[in-house]
Amino acid sequence: MSNTLKSCPFCGGEAEITFNGTTKYGGYIVAKCIICSASAGATYYRGDEIEIPLEETVGGYRAATIWNKRVGDEQ
Repeated sequence: MSNTLKSCPFCGGEAEITFNGTTKYGGYIVAKCIICSASAGATYYRGDEIEIPLEETVGGYRAATIWNKRVGDEQ
């Protein structure tokens, strides 16, 4: 269930799937540029520690899909 992330439409930087928050209090799984911090595709998560790569979670898949749609096909 993995999506390859396209480069950032703003700066051309590499993107990654990240989790912003703590599992105890909740947070968001997002696709985020490692250069300019542009992000898309937030999915809220609160629960047990995530024991698989974020890219393989449903939230990670959704974030990647939204990021890639936002980027468009011009790249």
